[in-house]
Amino acid sequence: MELFSVLQTTDERPSRETLRQAFRALSWLVDVDADTLVRTGYGIVAENLPFDRATELGAVLARNGIPNQVVPRKQLPALGVAVQTRRLDCMDEHLVVYDPLGRPLPADWASLKVVAAGVVTGSETKRIVTEKRVRRIQGYRGVRQETRRDVKYKQEQVNIMQLELFLFLDGQPRRYRVRHDKCHYHYLRGRLGLQPENNFLSMLGDIKARAVSAMFNLGFDQLLDSASPPAAYPNARAFEEEIKWLLWRQPRTGG
Repeated sequence: MELFSVLQTTDERPSRETLRQAFRALSWLVDVDADTLVRTGYGIVAENLPFDRATELGAVLARNGIPNQVVPRKQLPALGVAVQTRRLDCMDEHLVVYDPLGRPLPADWASLKVVAAGVVTGSETKRIVTEKRVRRIQGYRGVRQETRRDVKYKQEQVNIMQLELFLFLDGQPRRYRVRHDKCHYHYLRGRLGLQPENNFLSMLGDIKARAVSAMFNLGFDQLLDSASPPAAYPNARAFEEEIKWLLWRQPRTGG
């Protein structure tokens, strides 16, 4: 059975109350699913729905002032595998992306089509090492003190500031990912600070000023808005869905 997605056709983020009001009109949507859609309902409002339910949801959203389009899931762009990079140089004339081996790839700013950033909630495995002194009896040698090391691994929830770049070089899309805490900011020079978070924001500001033809996601602008703390994406999937929506909209802007 072919499945469909319901996508917004405008940039305006609907309020949670507007979404709740729309979802209450759907008899087949239980409260738990509705709450999830309210939290992530921007760009791709819902996906993997049969055609009848997708069209019903689209009609309800339209009546509540949310323009949308029902799209077959297979028509949504594939993101591809992200190349992890630890260094970007934002020069006036071009962007330089470094591959995992440290090799530079210069790219015109015009080749940068979609830029996404945000605070993404995820989990990481932490290695915890504890040491304690214990007494060990060694027969006729008596008692000896020694250090015993205990290693444990623990899953912890973390919030990471993340940047994704989608460049089109020689007609081929390329996807790069940067984490704020694993990036080298050498190009900042005199602006280089001690805190990776501040260096990351300086880099985002440089990209915004130079990539004038690119589309930016909501999280990117929220990070640069110092008036209020940015809302974290609940998981990597929610972050990627917004990127997928931007890529889907890219041809509409003539990019």
